[in-house]
Amino acid sequence: LLHLTHRDVGNAKGLPGAILALQSCTRGIPVHKSGVLYLRHLLYIAPLAVFTVPLKENLNCWTLLIGAWLSTPGNTTSTEESTMLPARISAIIALFAAIIWFNLPSAFAAETDDDVVKVVYHADFADPRRFSAMLTSIHNMVTHYENEMIEYDVRIVFVAHGIRFVTGDKLEKTPFAEDTALAERRENLKGRMMSLNQVMSVGLELCDITRSQVGLDQAKLYEGVESVPSGVVQVADLQHQGFAYIKVE
Repeated sequence: LLHLTHRDVGNAKGLPGAILALQSCTRGIPVHKSGVLYLRHLLYIAPLAVFTVPLKENLNCWTLLIGAWLSTPGNTTSTEESTMLPARISAIIALFAAIIWFNLPSAFAAETDDDVVKVVYHADFADPRRFSAMLTSIHNMVTHYENEMIEYDVRIVFVAHGIRFVTGDKLEKTPFAEDTALAERRENLKGRMMSLNQVMSVGLELCDITRSQVGLDQAKLYEGVESVPSGVVQVADLQHQGFAYIKVE
């Protein structure tokens, strides 16, 4: 039974099997001994199950667990059973309290996470007017969330040509070299972007593959810009985490 519990309690199919094995191994044993066996093995199985089997997804396992313990083992009398019943009920209450205790943090975490609006903007273009439009879009969005007191997690992920907007370096002799249009707007774009980052907590994340390919020193990035190993992987990961994807055209 203990081997079965170690091996299979981590999946929903294994837990009912462990419970049924527990019920079978105590059948036919006098109640005062079977009660001890039930208590010993339930105390062993229950903590493992609490940590490995989510209550909301495997409620049938817990139903089976309680049913197994409430069922009367063989060779018991009504007097013996009535003596054991209060102890069983008390232990069941304690078991459910443990289940609720260990599942509440994850439930609150999920609820809190669902209340946060998550958005990722993808900047892989060179046009400063397009980037200006993106900054305007982000400012309007974040202003709305702040006015409505809505929590948010908004980020810009810079890839390829987007590196032009997170450094004061002209990136000469690279595919992303500064042109006249960018030179004219650089300070304005920088000021607005820094305001979004420092005042409105908008995240700025640069693809480190892009940075290393052009040989740009990390120290030349604007304050608040963080490096991520791969920009496209970061965008994909954020979408997997529930971030809405926006790319200004």
